[in-house]
Amino acid sequence: MSRNEREQAILQHLGTSRYATVAELSAVLGVSEVTVRRYLDRLENEGLVTRTHGGALLTSSLMEEPEIAAKEALQAEEKRRIAEAAASMIGDGDAIALNAGTTTAAIARLLRNRNGLTVVTNSMSVVNALATCPGIRLVVTGGQLRERSLALVGPLAVRSLEGVYVNKVFLGVNGLSLKYGLTTPNMDEATVNQAMLQSARMAIVVADHTKFGKVTFSRIATVQDIDVVITDDKAPAKDVERLRSMGKEVIVV
Repeated sequence: MSRNEREQAILQHLGTSRYATVAELSAVLGVSEVTVRRYLDRLENEGLVTRTHGGALLTSSLMEEPEIAAKEALQAEEKRRIAEAAASMIGDGDAIALNAGTTTAAIARLLRNRNGLTVVTNSMSVVNALATCPGIRLVVTGGQLRERSLALVGPLAVRSLEGVYVNKVFLGVNGLSLKYGLTTPNMDEATVNQAMLQSARMAIVVADHTKFGKVTFSRIATVQDIDVVITDDKAPAKDVERLRSMGKEVIVV
């Protein structure tokens, strides 16, 4: 297990228990307490944990998730441009997947007049946008509805994606970190997003500039697992260039 993987494991453990001692984390990771303290020091410097005497607390911001109505009002212009760029990558006859998110919902609204398009989704916002469109075959996962994000999650949602293959998946995320990857505050949503990634030939992340460098609780994938990032012109230039140096296509709108 690499250093990054161990630090991610610490965050996952703290997300479940909220607090853990150094000794407990040492046992979980199978490394010395000295090594655990070094990891915790780095995570604290990045604002992800708060050190306490003998242990650490998860920083509360990792679990924060605004209501969907509030998210729709944030960076609305940037999301509109990102959605337009994403929609331009979708051709009639394509099979695509859209996860739950305000940017993916914006993409869906631009697809209403398409023909021969298959859309797989776990998002009720996407369903509402496309349910009455005669040219679109809409495939909706099962699962339990999360009111905060209007996402269908859980084992039924994951199982419904087994054996499904699409040309492209468009993923909205809460955080995009070169170190920690793509993240979301909710573990159940992360699991469904992972299943969508596995079903797609091409993985496209749609993320406005506020998502760069941000880390939330549950990792969906590493940046190595994606093909394209669509973002706006306020995204950090250093991160954009780093992604391109890794062989990722970055579309800036």
